[in-house]
Amino acid sequence: MRPTITQNSYKNRLLASLPMADILRLAPHLSLVTLKRNQILQDAGQPVETVYFLEDGICSTVVALENGTTVEVGVTGREGFVGVPALLGAGHSPNSSFMQIPGHGFSVKARTLVEQSDTSRELRLCLQRSIQGHQVQIEQTAACNRVHELDERLARWLLNPPPAPADGDSNTINVSWSNPSNGSYRVTNIPSMRMVAALGDPDGLLIIGPLGQSGHPGHRHYDDMTRMWQEGKLVRVPLTEEGIRGATQEKLVLSRT
Repeated sequence: MRPTITQNSYKNRLLASLPMADILRLAPHLSLVTLKRNQILQDAGQPVETVYFLEDGICSTVVALENGTTVEVGVTGREGFVGVPALLGAGHSPNSSFMQIPGHGFSVKARTLVEQSDTSRELRLCLQRSIQGHQVQIEQTAACNRVHELDERLARWLLNPPPAPADGDSNTINVSWSNPSNGSYRVTNIPSMRMVAALGDPDGLLIIGPLGQSGHPGHRHYDDMTRMWQEGKLVRVPLTEEGIRGATQEKLVLSRT
């Protein structure tokens, strides 16, 4: 029996954001692949025949200079996909992309993805938004590399999560804040936590944050609550000893060495 396919079947945020109809059409063409460190996903000057949706790991895109050195110009994780030239009609990639941090993901034939995007407006828009996000990242990286020192650039690489779209707009009352004085209305502040307290029930506290259980950027639980935060969901957090024992799924034991 084949497992039931839902948006929650994927950690890749682009796949998880697709409407169910598009997921069901695309899923039979997705192949689970293990991606090793330094594995080349697209080679400069070669046809882009396969598109990758990363579930874990980081893919680095580099430009090769005439003297043989390479410069990183972008990174892709589970927020997007590798193989943009195929969706832009170029067919060939001007740069190389390889796995900087190993992981796994799903591969699909580029021609299949193009064909499905041609027949689905929602799939096409999701792919286009991902491409735009990657372009913004490249532009921000260029600015950062020009004006920031190494420590700041490393901190940005480690700590800056990808964009997390949410309902509402820049004028949604008490949800976000923008500065209209510069004419951009770009949102600069969002609520970092939402909480509903049940005063008569110490185990009825509902809470959600935009990141996850761990504060370590490299930990698997660093951003595991982001999608629930986007969807407006809340997590019950018990406060009594009995409630905590009943809700515990994992334990972390710290010991002195």
